[in-house]
Amino acid sequence: PILVAARKLQSDGTHAGAMRLGALAQEVFGGPRPAHWWPRKLAREVVDASLSPVVLDGSQRRTHPLAILGYALVGAPSSLSGTARTAGVAVRADARGHGLGRALIEQAATWARTRGLGRL
Repeated sequence: PILVAARKLQSDGTHAGAMRLGALAQEVFGGPRPAHWWPRKLAREVVDASLSPVVLDGSQRRTHPLAILGYALVGAPSSLSGTARTAGVAVRADARGHGLGRALIEQAATWARTRGLGRL
């Protein structure tokens, strides 16, 4: 797997990549979920794509449904000055046990520090 930055999510959360993350969230955390729950979650948690790493399987095309192995959603709400917070971490069941969750959090913390956010 390779660690890459999430592409910028559109404000309404309907970007194809964002929706694939939503599908992974349902797979990992269960469902069913109400319609439009994922875009609402992204907005409610003030998720910032530039702080939210995604692990991709390097052997798959980025658009392939199995390309995304995991993600860490991170937001930096203005109410938490100087602080970023996680809004969810997910790793596909078949990709667990290889340190991907830890790598996602470490990458998110690094990106947060480069943005001047002292805590995650």
